[in-house]
Amino acid sequence: MNPETLSLLSQLRDIHQPDTGGFAIAPVWFVVAFLLLFLVLGVRSLLTRYLHARAAQQWRGDAREELRGIRERQQQQAANVTVAECSGLLRRIALAVKPRADVAAITGQQWLTLLDQVHGSNAFSESYSPLLLEFPYRNPRQAQTYNQTQADKVSGLLDLTSELIDRASPAINKAPDAQAD
Repeated sequence: MNPETLSLLSQLRDIHQPDTGGFAIAPVWFVVAFLLLFLVLGVRSLLTRYLHARAAQQWRGDAREELRGIRERQQQQAANVTVAECSGLLRRIALAVKPRADVAAITGQQWLTLLDQVHGSNAFSESYSPLLLEFPYRNPRQAQTYNQTQADKVSGLLDLTSELIDRASPAINKAPDAQAD
């Protein structure tokens, strides 16, 4: 090597990293990352609320469809079967709007009181008490020979069930997993 090249090579320094002041990346990127995180969490929260509200109201359409089917079958089946189907629908409506612990195990007058509470009147306990508490359990042969008054009562119960679907609102403090049915 010639002396001139050696002189130039001696002037070269080793590679060294610049001083970053303790941060490997610029502080602005931390702000951008936090803003992006808050944006993602906000969108997720809004989407979760929307889906929860939609699911909370979906039972209404399902209940109306089931009630429509009960009305269609009403003329072809025994009245006690119609009342039993309506009673099952009422139970599912109550489970949709009240916590399971408040609904699942109650029967008799407590059941009617709960229906009155959800409906906002005393119609179930005053007008339909015998129909809901006794009629579904009658002998099918006896239930097929029901008179016009009983037929009117069954139709009235179906109308009242339709009102209940429209009036009932889900409990605000109800846990999402309690809505499984």
